[in-house]
Amino acid sequence: MKNRIARAVLRVVLPYVLFATLWISLSDHWVETLLSDPAARTQWSIYKGCAFVIVTALLLYGLLRMELKSRERVEVALRESKEHLWLALDAAQMGQWDLNIDTGEVVWSPECLALYGLPPGTHLNREEFMVLVHPDDRPDVNEAIRRAVEERANYDNERRVVWPDGSIHWLASRGRVHCDATGRPVHMIGVSFDITARKKTEEALRESEARAQKAFRVTHQRLENIIEHLPDATFAIDQDKRVIAWNRACEIMTGVKKEAVLGQGDYIYAEPFYGKRCPIMIDLLDQPSPEVESRYTYVQRVGDTITAAAFNPRMRGGQGAYLWGAAAPLFDQEGRRCGAIEVMRDVTE
Repeated sequence: MKNRIARAVLRVVLPYVLFATLWISLSDHWVETLLSDPAARTQWSIYKGCAFVIVTALLLYGLLRMELKSRERVEVALRESKEHLWLALDAAQMGQWDLNIDTGEVVWSPECLALYGLPPGTHLNREEFMVLVHPDDRPDVNEAIRRAVEERANYDNERRVVWPDGSIHWLASRGRVHCDATGRPVHMIGVSFDITARKKTEEALRESEARAQKAFRVTHQRLENIIEHLPDATFAIDQDKRVIAWNRACEIMTGVKKEAVLGQGDYIYAEPFYGKRCPIMIDLLDQPSPEVESRYTYVQRVGDTITAAAFNPRMRGGQGAYLWGAAAPLFDQEGRRCGAIEVMRDVTE
């Protein structure tokens, strides 16, 4: 503010000083050169002084008028800018607020009051505003304000507010701290907007995910129980190829306990059969692989299921065994693939 005033004064004073200096120096030289009579010089000095007063008055009038017009144009532009801002905030369904950090007084726009369920013209200070904030969210709001003021950081907060009718709404606020010439924070100005619909959508998604996870756990438990008591060696993997089931028959066939493989990936399920981690029949569900299929005989695809046979020299304590197997994808209740299962039977006899 002080700098703006100084610049305005200089815009008026400097032209005046320049003109006055030129007038005095040139007019005195002209009078001394052209007039030799002292009485005539005195008479013309009086005329020159009167003319100087008139001309400088007109000059000052013109300079001040130009400065005032310039300030008026700036003020008009500022008003138009504010009007555009209010229109933009109104169109975006945002409310503006201005918090006086020293006094706690808050200036609310009508749109901002409407976000709290209050009529235009309602006056609220910071303490009265906090009463409208949901009790569980008040510490977060106070902490956000404190951090913004002390750290000169942006104010960013989402909280619930309780309307006079008892209904609960979610609001988000964004603001910035403004300081005086000494760097002391004096105001925090920002906007607020309603995010209730977004929060309800997020809550619905969380509830849906929770129900889906619960259903998956129930389904997974049932699947484990079924797989555990199957007479054929059976294991299952998830979409990341981590082992999620390894039944008793599989333990007997391979000699590997389920605790050693459950939850592990990187083709660990192949190691008991082939002595190394590599893609096997269950992995053919993702894409054909001539290299993998060359390990099996009678490979057949029927729908989503693959069946094949192979001689495995590691089975039966190193004596070898002929195995028949089938692999198929697993799907959740929404029909999305969630893993795969493979069943093997010793058909040596």
